[in-house]
Amino acid sequence: MPGTTIHAVEPNHSLAAFLERTRAPGSRLQIVVSPFEELAVDGDPYDLVVAATSFHWLNQETALPLVARTLRTGGWFAMWWT
Repeated sequence: MPGTTIHAVEPNHSLAAFLERTRAPGSRLQIVVSPFEELAVDGDPYDLVVAATSFHWLNQETALPLVARTLRTGGWFAMWWT
């Protein structure tokens, strides 16, 4: 979607640096280096939160309420794994 900014939350500094180096020029990708459970959520709520093959690594007692606080009313949470 034009004008959309994507915030990628990555706890590993090496992988975050790789994402920064390899993102497309002019990309609206913002990389946040932080464990998800420690993420500081400020500003407008999100329309969509996605956890692709990662949510099972999180403390769900902490992570699920954070997802709920992060989403706008009517927002979506998509997660999947194998």
